Amino acid sequence: ESSRRAERGFGMAVDLSDAVIDLESARSTARDAILSALDARPGRKALVMDPLFAPTLTSLCTMSELTEHGVDRLYQLEGGSVETECDEIVFMVKPRVALMAALNETVRGVILDNELDRAEHREQHGDDPALWDPRSETYDPDVPPPPRVPNMTVCFAPASTDACEGELRRLGVHDLLIRRECAVDLVPLEPDVFVADCDEAWRDLALAGDVSCVKQCARALHALQRRCGWATVVKGI
Repeated sequence: ESSRRAERGFGMAVDLSDAVIDLESARSTARDAILSALDARPGRKALVMDPLFAPTLTSLCTMSELTEHGVDRLYQLEGGSVETECDEIVFMVKPRVALMAALNETVRGVILDNELDRAEHREQHGDDPALWDPRSETYDPDVPPPPRVPNMTVCFAPASTDACEGELRRLGVHDLLIRRECAVDLVPLEPDVFVADCDEAWRDLALAGDVSCVKQCARALHALQRRCGWATVVKGI
């Protein structure tokens, strides 16, 4: 059900041909950042999305593009495990501290499922690795190797924050994840509207004292200025 919900919503991209500034190149840059993050992990992969990032992803990429870059299936990050035979699981999330608990639950669910699968493998085939090692004299081609834990990568879009990194450490899964950043700095919504995805900027600054979001906003502003010139007045609201 999570996979079916995640795969809904792919549609036509907003027409940006009437935009005063070159927002099409901004959309292409954001799309390339997502596809490059996927290409960084080899082979087929399960893509697990933050539900709040899913609209951004579906507005930037088509399902066929994701498939061409190795995505086998889409899931929403809701806790619980991920049922997949892929060797790679990629989580694509906004830097939301509240989401780290669901990420922790899913990572531990994947590991627990693997432990159960390995226990079933031992019960059926024993625990002699020579049986599934082609170099061994006792190699049995009918005995598959035990299932391995998928590599798990979390891609923060547009970037990670100290608060999220700290929460992953507190939960004990920080070192179980490969961590990357996916620089989706400017997301065009309409020919005259775009957003910089920093939903928890106020919370991070005012409550956690985490200034990571300032860097993200500055990077988005710099990307905008490269397209339309120097901004003489910048106001925070």
